[in-house]
Amino acid sequence: MQSRRIGSLLALAAVALAAAAVRAAPGRGHAQPEGFEYRTETWHGVRFAIVRADPARTRIQLYWRDAAGRGYGSQARLATALRAQGETLLAASNAGIFGFTAPDGLHVERGRVLAPLNLRQGRGNFYEQPNAVFFVTSAGRAEIVESNAARARIPEMAEATQSGPALLLDGALAGPAAGATPASMLAGTRVVRNGVCVDGRSVYLVKTDDPLTRAHLALFFRDRLRCGDGLYLDGSTPSSLHVPGRRRESRNSLMGILAILPRT
Repeated sequence: MQSRRIGSLLALAAVALAAAAVRAAPGRGHAQPEGFEYRTETWHGVRFAIVRADPARTRIQLYWRDAAGRGYGSQARLATALRAQGETLLAASNAGIFGFTAPDGLHVERGRVLAPLNLRQGRGNFYEQPNAVFFVTSAGRAEIVESNAARARIPEMAEATQSGPALLLDGALAGPAAGATPASMLAGTRVVRNGVCVDGRSVYLVKTDDPLTRAHLALFFRDRLRCGDGLYLDGSTPSSLHVPGRRRESRNSLMGILAILPRT
């Protein structure tokens, strides 16, 4: 009798552990390719959508215009164009801050510089210092560097986008996030935002489903994702993170798109 009771308790415990594992497993029911992960989580009251990609095991690429010179315009249209080429889009966000017809700063695709580095002074988020460049090398290394320092690195860049402001550089909060603490991060303008950060191994594309300050986003990069460098991509309407089959958030009228594809 005693042994049956112990057996029943062990069986119940096993069921409970299995159920807990199902709840905790990210992407359960969705096969996630090697080097790629999509998940959502809430941190300090804000819901975040997060894509993590290993640049050595995925391809992180920039897209602006198609072979006919037309802007892709949306992540969904890019996904359709890639399918026609036998490619698969894993995820895509807006890429940096663009003008009405062209990137505001450096834009590199497959080693080709399609728009030059912009070190001018100006108004708006793009020009808020420190301005920075996110780039990936052909060897599969991803970095974010301040734009003045990026000039000498352009020959290394297979893919690159320039944006501003940087929120985290070399582990230190930067720009509008400098000096922010969890107690102070709620002070300021709150809108839906997105950005990119790197931790030396992975690239994170982050989009918020709730409005927040840029300091809140910077602290999420540093304290939750443990990134050393983070760059603001944009806020409000352009901000989007589209994950085919998982998250339908394709924005129309995008100029640049930062995409993740399987490595072939």
